[in-house]
Amino acid sequence: MERNSDYNKDDQVNIRKILSLPDAILQPEVTEIVDDFISSGGTEDEAYDLLSGSFEGIIQMANELACLLTEITYEKPPEGDVRLKKKGKKKKEEKKDEIPPISEEVSCIITDAMKDILVKHFSPETADKLIESNQGDIAVNIVNSLTNADSWRPIVYRLIQEHPNSSLLSVCLKFISQLGYHNEICNIPMATNQLDIFSRIVNSSLKKLLESHKYGTGTAEYEKAFMEFVKIASFGEHSYIFTTSLLLSMYNGNDGKKKAAIGHIYEELNKYCYQNDYDYTSSTIPMLNSTINPISNEVVSAYQTIIKKKSVNPADMLTLYNAYTVQSNPPPIYFLRDIVFMELLVNVIFTKGSTENIKTHRHNYVYLLAYASCVTERVHGSTRIHNRSEVDGLVEEIEKFLKIIDNSEDFGIVYNTLEEMIKQPIIAVGCLQYIKSGITSQHYAIEPHISHYVLIDDISSGHPNLRDRVFQTLNQIFSHISSLNEESAEVIIQKQKHIIHRYLHLFSTGYVIPVIRHLEEMYETNQMDVSLMRLFAVEVIDLISPPYSIQFSKTFLPIILNNDIFHDDLFDKMNLQNLIEEMESS
Repeated sequence: MERNSDYNKDDQVNIRKILSLPDAILQPEVTEIVDDFISSGGTEDEAYDLLSGSFEGIIQMANELACLLTEITYEKPPEGDVRLKKKGKKKKEEKKDEIPPISEEVSCIITDAMKDILVKHFSPETADKLIESNQGDIAVNIVNSLTNADSWRPIVYRLIQEHPNSSLLSVCLKFISQLGYHNEICNIPMATNQLDIFSRIVNSSLKKLLESHKYGTGTAEYEKAFMEFVKIASFGEHSYIFTTSLLLSMYNGNDGKKKAAIGHIYEELNKYCYQNDYDYTSSTIPMLNSTINPISNEVVSAYQTIIKKKSVNPADMLTLYNAYTVQSNPPPIYFLRDIVFMELLVNVIFTKGSTENIKTHRHNYVYLLAYASCVTERVHGSTRIHNRSEVDGLVEEIEKFLKIIDNSEDFGIVYNTLEEMIKQPIIAVGCLQYIKSGITSQHYAIEPHISHYVLIDDISSGHPNLRDRVFQTLNQIFSHISSLNEESAEVIIQKQKHIIHRYLHLFSTGYVIPVIRHLEEMYETNQMDVSLMRLFAVEVIDLISPPYSIQFSKTFLPIILNNDIFHDDLFDKMNLQNLIEEMESS
């Protein structure tokens, strides 16, 4: 390779300065720099003098200091320690007294010091020159070092917050996004403000969420993926609008299970925003409101007031009631089907004791709930047409159910009637709410009756879409029973057994993984006695038969292998070794 020999005195002066920098001899390109120095008129002796004179050995001294600290802090493990040995070939034993060159503890101290120095002295102008100049290789090495190491990425995020306009840090952020660490950068303004990065973050997170949704919304994988997704979506108004627009577009472009999953995620996102005091209605209404057939301001105001105040009130409910009964061109049905709005209605109508406060207006509330549950909508030109043929009949059924629960404390007497009524999904939802509120309320704290539990079983058998709600209801009742301090441990365990049998019935309907994982988590966190866990596991073994899915085997095997749950005598008596082999081979 030919080198340019047209150097002037200024070049030689600049190169001389570079060779005079501390530890210049350790620079990666020192050979090329020396060649340039000689080509510009310098001599080998001068280069030798400059490099030897500038050598300070800072890196070597740092290494020596680190080794010295390691030797001082090194603690020899006591003799006689028993270590578990892995299967495989024997490796050569290291010398017993050998000390590692630099201990992990000392290495962490030095690394932390380097991080502090970088944050304190970081110059975005100097860093960006690496991108703009011909030193691209150095820039790439720096970016790779900062983005590939778990311990260094937090420093990048910290620097980005302080220097949001840095080109080098922007490149680092893109690299991190491409590497897939979306959950780490979703709260960084620079990431959410760059469309290419943010769209990649949202798409990746949504893909992971949809995949975990296939195995049920009660799984740990789904919970983790959902929290990552909503954290990204609810970062700000612009991120929420982008995410919900994407969800609505995907919802309209799909069908079947995927469409249902996307719709569920959209609802749960709005519910999360509501629970965290983010007014999602101010963003969704402009997106959904048609310019051809706009919704009246009175309806929008009534709807938003209810959501913002987190409670229904007679005045706003009357506005909505009139809008959906009097007008020939009613508002869109999605107002009433908003998950938050429906939850508020269900709570105020079916919570035990609440009906006393709304008796004057209860018919309006029931009508809107029935309307949301059974009306179908189609749009013809600029007119919305609602098919209300089933509304009056459903209103009558709901009011009949409310009359029964208002006048009957003993569900056993009216069980046959209730069993027939809960075939209607919205009444099944109301029944769950009434039972849960009656048992867990400090004011009522009714004693659970076997008829309550049979109704819960009937709902989980007859309504696949309500199994998640049944699961959450059982969780809340179990937690309430566990908190009964005035009861003896034996009484509490006996009451909890009834809930364990409800979990088992829910398990038998196909709601498998969430139930196993929840009970295992309660057991591991000492929220459940080992006898209850053993009862559940033994009953599950009686229910199941091969072939077993990989996910089921992976989830249930740790319970079988737990010596506290299945002691040796029980393990042998139930011949669990065969079951383990069947699961491991699946």
